[in-house]
Amino acid sequence: MNPKNDRISTVALAIPAYNEADGIAGFLSDLDEVLAELTDQHWFVVVNDVSTDNTAEVVEALDATLDGSVIAITNDVNSGHGPTVLNAYRAAIDTGAEWILQVDGDGQFEAEDLRLLFRHANAGAPIVTGERTVRFDPWYRRVVTKTLPHALRLAFGAKRRDINCPFRLYRCDALLPILDQVPGDSLTPHVLMTVLESRSPHRHVEVPVQHRPRRGDSEVGTTWREGRDLFIPMKLVRFLGDALKQLIVFRKSL
Repeated sequence: MNPKNDRISTVALAIPAYNEADGIAGFLSDLDEVLAELTDQHWFVVVNDVSTDNTAEVVEALDATLDGSVIAITNDVNSGHGPTVLNAYRAAIDTGAEWILQVDGDGQFEAEDLRLLFRHANAGAPIVTGERTVRFDPWYRRVVTKTLPHALRLAFGAKRRDINCPFRLYRCDALLPILDQVPGDSLTPHVLMTVLESRSPHRHVEVPVQHRPRRGDSEVGTTWREGRDLFIPMKLVRFLGDALKQLIVFRKSL
């Protein structure tokens, strides 16, 4: 394995975060160690969605400890994961980096798998996304993940095994025209981006990657915490209903 084949020049990480104070420092430190070897320059662009814990303070303190630069941003209001990740993408693009890497702040991926994404990027793929072959999530989230590929293939002809994976690497010029077509209030921007990627002239590669439980004190986190694991949280049910409505509107707009 030749590390030179994994290198890219500049990369900005687009990272949405909500109540990740207990695990985000270790995750970014792991990423930083690999990125220091594989890039000439890298940025961690963390958009805090008005966390109720001290996520903002933890992220800001990391700037003095990492090789990469930390750009800490806080939304004006709690906006949800979709709009927050879109804000993170835009802020990452503003760094001027050649490549944009998206990963969530809950730390459910292994830093070493960055090498896989970078290797395909260097082989000529401007869009490289991860495929979680095993998922460490509640059963209802795994069901949604398994159902989405079939739904998008029927509705849009999009062929992807892991539609919504938040471990994605884009060359900036390939990302911009895709991002410009995603509404800023989208609840599931990666689902829409997957559809647009399937229609893009740019080559896409999907790479199997490791998945792990959320880092920190709780493996569930606070986003879908209401209810018991045996039942689907009503918050998630409402979210899926609203996301479906947005997806129908998006399909009509194509």
